[in-house]
Amino acid sequence: MLRRRFLETSLATWGGRLLSGGGSDSPFPGNLSVSPSVSAPPQYSGESISIRAYLAREAERITRDALADYVDLSAWRRLVPQRRRQFMEMMGLDELPPYDQRPPLNVKVT
Repeated sequence: MLRRRFLETSLATWGGRLLSGGGSDSPFPGNLSVSPSVSAPPQYSGESISIRAYLAREAERITRDALADYVDLSAWRRLVPQRRRQFMEMMGLDELPPYDQRPPLNVKVT
């Protein structure tokens, strides 16, 4: 299930409750005001899953496909630098200077 489809399905599930003013099982207050131009999204006949089930399914898919690109040693050598760059970017460390060009830390233990 793509993220967009998941969000649309979630909106279809919770959006109706928001537009109808909540309900006894709604986490939103009953006096929630919604502009008149907003209409309820269409209900999908597809499978409705919880966020926990969705995340578990996505984690399983990511884990299953994690090493699919590494079929041999040459693929490993080709992909490792690219994956390392992606990891550093995700961690917000892509703008760090190379290790040998970093200034000393000048650590002082007090």
